[in-house]
Amino acid sequence: MERSRTGIAVKNMTDKNSAKGFTLIETIIYVAIIGIVLTAFALFGFAIAAVSAKNHAAVEVQANARIIMSYLTDQIRASGGVVAPDKNSEGAVLELDMPDSNENLVLRVDDGVLFAYSGANEPFFISSSELEITELNFKNLARAGEKDSIAIFLSIKYRYDSSLEYSGVFETQTAVSVKL
Repeated sequence: MERSRTGIAVKNMTDKNSAKGFTLIETIIYVAIIGIVLTAFALFGFAIAAVSAKNHAAVEVQANARIIMSYLTDQIRASGGVVAPDKNSEGAVLELDMPDSNENLVLRVDDGVLFAYSGANEPFFISSSELEITELNFKNLARAGEKDSIAIFLSIKYRYDSSLEYSGVFETQTAVSVKL
């Protein structure tokens, strides 16, 4: 250090120890802090994506179960009667006598998808291909001489459930009477 005319110590700018900039240790610390922050953001993003996929599976399963049950109840109420299953019995196939058609409406599950068949017409599917109906059971609760009343049990799951993050299962049941 040198002294100026006023007696104040002045630092010599040509001194090798007074070079400006970051040292190697400071640079390594800054890079490590930035790396930790970026890793935290990436993990947060992956967690959000996993929750989003899980919510999508749950919403898809519940929405399709609601649509399927609504379709089944509407068709049963609109029918003239139940052909299968017989009174006081149950089965996996529901056959309805439709009053506005010469053909019966047949509802059944093929390869996890619910299909509706009407005579020689091409069958159409009611459930989404993302889902698998694991159980669909119809029970005719009516006794001889009574109007048909059908109990429906539906179990449906998300097809892409190889990981627990993407699973979704929903079970529901209801009973519907034929309007005569």
